[in-house]
Amino acid sequence: TQNIAGTLGLPGGAQSNVIKTSDQQCLANDEARSVQFNGPLPSGTVLEAADNSDSWCVNDYSFMRLERDLLEGEFVCVDSFTRWFDCPGRPNEDYYRISQAVNELDGKVSVYRVTNPGDSLSPEPECRNRAVAFFEGNGCSQNMDGDFDLPDRSIGGCDLIGNDESRSMKLTGPIPAGFRIDVADSCGDLCEDDWASIVLRDDIPSGEEHCICGFQTDLSTDDYEMKYSGGNGLDGKISYIFMRIGENVLAQC
Repeated sequence: TQNIAGTLGLPGGAQSNVIKTSDQQCLANDEARSVQFNGPLPSGTVLEAADNSDSWCVNDYSFMRLERDLLEGEFVCVDSFTRWFDCPGRPNEDYYRISQAVNELDGKVSVYRVTNPGDSLSPEPECRNRAVAFFEGNGCSQNMDGDFDLPDRSIGGCDLIGNDESRSMKLTGPIPAGFRIDVADSCGDLCEDDWASIVLRDDIPSGEEHCICGFQTDLSTDDYEMKYSGGNGLDGKISYIFMRIGENVLAQC
């Protein structure tokens, strides 16, 4: 939506082009919030974007790859470089996107890389969040509040993320089915006040992202089950988290 912040062409077969907004008069710096792929484009076309033109992984980064050929006249719109607008957030069939979100990339892009896969290139993302990442906004948006690798067995506590900040959570595979996460607004007792418990029903494959867009609801999907208990609200009030591998049941209070 809104004004076009710039256009990028596809390089020749099996080539990549890095384009800094500071080098291009026709490419706006710190403006773009979404991107449209316009056919004809081959499956495997990759667009990467970041907000640091000197080092891809210092801050926010996004990797987008077309999963099918786009014919002449076809287009695919990616409505955000990192944010999820569909809740529950699941992968899109037209494109694969994985990101390292720290404090939001939309409106802050300063460098792009466009790759034509040709017959030999198959680039992989340079940067990504750890397995579990909490965010201050719903829909895995705004600032990241903390991220974690999968525990060997379990990990929990009251000082693992910022107090009363997180409203959503992103899971980045590989994560096995049975992984459980509990969040609560009380440090003393999970069941004392508002709490939520999430259990994965299916494996999240390597390099796939899922967004838990908020915690204040009971929700059952093919990917996970979430139970919420309370009445005062949990989003933006989380004080305690607990993660466990190999747990196939939700918390009971």
